[in-house]
Amino acid sequence: MVQLARELTHFFREARQIRERREVPFLILADPAVDRLLRFAQRHGRLRAIVNVKLPPLVAPLRGERYAAGERLSALLAPPYDVIAHEDRARYAARDPHNIVHLILPEAPPGGGDRYASAARLLAAWREGGVLRPDPGESVYVVAQDYALDSGERRTRIGMLAAVRAEPFASRRVRPHEQTHSAPKADRLALLRHTRTNLESIFLLAPDPDRALARALAKVASGVPAVRAELDGVGLRQWLVSGAPATDLTRLAGRAQLYIADGHHRYETAVAYGQEHPEADRVLSFIVSAADPGLTILPTHRIVFGQGRDPGKLVTAWREWFEVGRVAPCMDRVERLAELGRERTACIVAFPGAYDVSLV
Repeated sequence: MVQLARELTHFFREARQIRERREVPFLILADPAVDRLLRFAQRHGRLRAIVNVKLPPLVAPLRGERYAAGERLSALLAPPYDVIAHEDRARYAARDPHNIVHLILPEAPPGGGDRYASAARLLAAWREGGVLRPDPGESVYVVAQDYALDSGERRTRIGMLAAVRAEPFASRRVRPHEQTHSAPKADRLALLRHTRTNLESIFLLAPDPDRALARALAKVASGVPAVRAELDGVGLRQWLVSGAPATDLTRLAGRAQLYIADGHHRYETAVAYGQEHPEADRVLSFIVSAADPGLTILPTHRIVFGQGRDPGKLVTAWREWFEVGRVAPCMDRVERLAELGRERTACIVAFPGAYDVSLV
């Protein structure tokens, strides 16, 4: 027999966190070890306890460092490390000796050496030389990104930079949508170990059914920004929010699960680093409301190779899960996809030598 209350009391070190009840429904917990223990107890009909675990806030303000030279910020910015090709790195590096690309994609020093250690030395030199300045207190950094679609339509996406707790996916508070690879994680972990700094953010989407977060961010973005910049045609504006208003924003952003839009490798790296250094258990994150009107999700095109795919059989199978329609030969596929995807998720499947179908 599993003495569940005693085992969990030992695990949490505080008996007051355990309340015995009878026939309590199974409760999924954040910690995998407790989760396994409760699953075992449930399978053997011994579950007689409910555990109240107060997890740390998912989203919190942070004390950030910013470039002192705000007037030339455009020359100091670069996109995320994993979308920068070799020739693009050279272009960003040539813009300014203090461009962030020198840190996020470091090069080995002349004559050889550890490029991660080189990044750490460079970061220390920038701090000592006043290139970077820490803010006086904890804040949330609201950012508006003004951009244009290929159609020429202008949009503005508004989000916030904050510190998100880096915890295993078993907690189910941060949700992934893709698998990761070991090499990129080893690369980012080596850089993080040497610099001990979040040099760039991940991108998270926050469910916001009542649009409270979207409205709060838009209200901040209606004021005069603290700084402006431009990166590859995207206009950037930033506001600092401190005190109670910052706490309100983090509460709205962290009231439900967050979904990783981009940055799976960096998030898992932050989790691994946090396990090595429990005091560093957060990751710099750009959080956007899923209800933000400026949020754009463009289609992803894929070519599926292989023989023996019968369109008729595939369409019959798809009808169980989708609304299937034919796309007229005279119809523009991109326009039709945009029309179908305006309110719901949609895709168009093109069969060589056969008719095309839409799935909604």
